Amino acid sequence: MSDEAPDGWSIEEGGKALIRTLKFKDFSEAFAFLTRVAMHAEKVNHHPEFTNVWNRVDLRLTSHDAGGVTERDIRLARAINRLGGENENARSGAWLVRAVSILCDRRVHPPEVEQQLSFILGDWTIKGLEANYRDHCTWFDSNSFIVCDTSDNRRGNHHSIAILGWSAEEGHYTYQQYDDSGRGRTEPCYANDQKGLTCLGQRQTKDGLVQTRSYIWPTVTGLGIRQEKSINADSWTDVGQVAYIKR
Repeated sequence: MSDEAPDGWSIEEGGKALIRTLKFKDFSEAFAFLTRVAMHAEKVNHHPEFTNVWNRVDLRLTSHDAGGVTERDIRLARAINRLGGENENARSGAWLVRAVSILCDRRVHPPEVEQQLSFILGDWTIKGLEANYRDHCTWFDSNSFIVCDTSDNRRGNHHSIAILGWSAEEGHYTYQQYDDSGRGRTEPCYANDQKGLTCLGQRQTKDGLVQTRSYIWPTVTGLGIRQEKSINADSWTDVGQVAYIKR
């Protein structure tokens, strides 16, 4: 590996990671850029660590299995530069629209689709955690999809972004989430009998294949969210349930 960091990047003290800070016009442009990075990271299966506060994005690249910077990080840093870090034209909300169009249909959708999603809109918290937890969900791009920006300060400053929209070609809703550890997931979602949505996920872990069912539904005071899981097609067990209330 070269001792020189790619343009715009620095080597973290101790040589364990590449780091870079970018500032954008506003949150929408920062989020658009992060979405493009996330799409590329999924494709190459190498994920950056990041934090995002309004228009600022802090990126950190390292290879945990090697204990430091490898050629994979160098390649990813250069790809991030191409995706927008060095290109003012890429700093545009239009990139978010193009990226999410992979997941969600941007055309005018039937009224029932918008109605099915609209219960999620709001500025949410969890009772007793008002000072440490916030999930702000709003329409994006003329009600094409919903973006939820979550901050959880219960155990450090945890930040995640979720996109929820309608995939007309595949005939279901799609949920995609990224967090500041570089992890992400994509799940198909379907209308349930509680006037909400059920999202289906799966991932391979050291324990085997973990499948999840996540339920979200409107309540009198806000939202109900519950998840259950199955390991290696065994019986389903509850993971937990929370109740969202308005901030």
